[in-house]
Amino acid sequence: MANEYTPPRVWTNDSENGGQWASINRPDSGARHEQELPV
Repeated sequence: MANEYTPPRVWTNDSENGGQWASINRPDSGARHEQELPV
């Protein structure tokens, strides 16, 4: 294989691709919202 892929040292999310569903699979970890849950 002559063409080798070398991944970038620091990965960044390219939010321009993915279309309509790009926002559901974000590479975040942890809570996205802080709020009291109803009891």
